[in-house]
Amino acid sequence: MEENKNGSTEIVVRGWCVKRGQVLVCRSKKYGHLFLPGGHVEFAEGARAALAREWREEMRLDCRVGGLLGVSEQTYLSRGGKKTHEFSLVFSVACPAAKIASPPAGAEGHISFEWIPVARLLAENVLPLAQTKALFRWIRDGAGYVGN
Repeated sequence: MEENKNGSTEIVVRGWCVKRGQVLVCRSKKYGHLFLPGGHVEFAEGARAALAREWREEMRLDCRVGGLLGVSEQTYLSRGGKKTHEFSLVFSVACPAAKIASPPAGAEGHISFEWIPVARLLAENVLPLAQTKALFRWIRDGAGYVGN
């Protein structure tokens, strides 16, 4: 994460893991919003390696990170008042150990995991919304980009 007087720039990786029409999502326990599982890329870390690491750390699951679906860019003011410019790289993920009947318990107390129908992504307001809206186009047309 690059910080300067105007705010911070963050590079985030997220995983698109679908089984039987259900997608694995992460829920903030404090705020209730949903997002695709993943996290921040560390300095000099490859994006795919970062996503695999985040899944191991957050869900204690090994996954196979596939192709890049797309990139989203957004600028927002965090709940803490910090200006953030975020780039999210969304990859397809295969995770045989992840079971729909029992979502990953998670290793961090501030988030939980659940499966929701792919068709309900927009209705569930999976964040960031521009990224969620673009996902279906990315999957249909190949890698894409959505920005501010």
